[in-house]
Amino acid sequence: MIKLIIWLAYFLVIAFAGIWLFDNQGHITLQWLGYQIDTSVAFVILSLIFLGFITAILVSLIRNIFVKLPNKIQQKSAQNKLANGHQYLMQGFNALAAGDVKKAKKFADKSAKLLQYNNIINLLKAQIAIVAGNSGEAETYYKALAKNKDTKFLGNKGLISQAIKNDTPNKALEIAEDLLITNQKSDWLNESVIDLALRQEEYNKASKYLAHAKSKRSINKQKYNEYTAVIKYLQAKNALKKQADLEAASLLQESIKHNTKFAPALFELHNLYVKAADKKQLNKFIKTHWASLPNMNFANSYLQNIEDNKPAKQIKLVSSLVKELDDPFSLWLKAKTYLAANKLDDAKQALNQAMQSFEGAEFCLFMADIEKLQGNVQSVKHWQDRAAFANNKYGWQAQNSGKIYDSWQVFCNVTNIFNDIGWVLINNTNQQSNLLQNHMSKNSKMLENF
Repeated sequence: MIKLIIWLAYFLVIAFAGIWLFDNQGHITLQWLGYQIDTSVAFVILSLIFLGFITAILVSLIRNIFVKLPNKIQQKSAQNKLANGHQYLMQGFNALAAGDVKKAKKFADKSAKLLQYNNIINLLKAQIAIVAGNSGEAETYYKALAKNKDTKFLGNKGLISQAIKNDTPNKALEIAEDLLITNQKSDWLNESVIDLALRQEEYNKASKYLAHAKSKRSINKQKYNEYTAVIKYLQAKNALKKQADLEAASLLQESIKHNTKFAPALFELHNLYVKAADKKQLNKFIKTHWASLPNMNFANSYLQNIEDNKPAKQIKLVSSLVKELDDPFSLWLKAKTYLAANKLDDAKQALNQAMQSFEGAEFCLFMADIEKLQGNVQSVKHWQDRAAFANNKYGWQAQNSGKIYDSWQVFCNVTNIFNDIGWVLINNTNQQSNLLQNHMSKNSKMLENF
């Protein structure tokens, strides 16, 4: 509205000026170079206006040709350069995801020539170096990222991952502790300092960082309990090395309190009670935790504790313990008490039911003993042969990689996943070996998981 008023005012001024010049044309005589020119003042003024208009057009045209056009050409060139740089960058990431390191490096170099900023290129080159197995080169790019305030966290995260990969957890912990000062609420960083302290076997420091993570609400309750259970168990193991059994027992009880299904702590506390020869405490412990972890060790201990009872009483006690559970070890316990009561058919039935889900060597030998008592000589040989070739067993196995271990440990050697190793049924060792090989093959072709 205001612009319209201004334009109307502008045209009114021109109109009045035109009317005034028409009424007051005046007369001008100009002599120049032997010529005499007679004209009106209005004509001169209009000629000057027209000349100024033509001059403005010419100046604008010259400016567009010699100033704006080169700028537009330069701007268009810069846009094409930026677009090509981004295209090469994405092609580099795609090639890396496909496992083509050579092509990924080629595109990374091309994008570096076209793009002014280097942060994303450094990230791509770091990932290329990791896949190519050049740890030192990867560290160089991550250090460059760490120096930039916008990519400091990303760069240091990469350096931490490389330090872990190079088996230098002390270096990784130093970087993580420095980074935690300015990123106290980072979920990933809070868990990382706990993990790194555990790798260094600095369990008190791990406990301190766990308390810090809880105070910053950077860890959920389930994860907090899992970490606490592991830390208390590891502290108990240290106490056992010092022969401080009472302290170890207390720490193991704390561990189980935070994770009632944590097998390493359950096995260790069971062993302590066996060592102390406290039947009452041991029976109470087994009754409390049998449903969480039915196993042969608990079963044998319970049988030894009740062996002084009459067979009928033993059957009653075992039935009270296992209740409606149909796991192989509960059924094995029942079979043992039936055997003590000379109920061979009942024992065989319970054992057959157990072996439907788990045919371990000890179970096969137990069945051979029953067959022997029943006078079935051929069946005895049959079960002894099956025991020799029995491939099923319970043991420590990593859930994600399938790797089998002789004992529990904090991290899986293949995946580096925390508390990934559990006490499970291992059906076929060859099958698990294939699973492990497949997992390692896939990981060798993938980007490092930050």
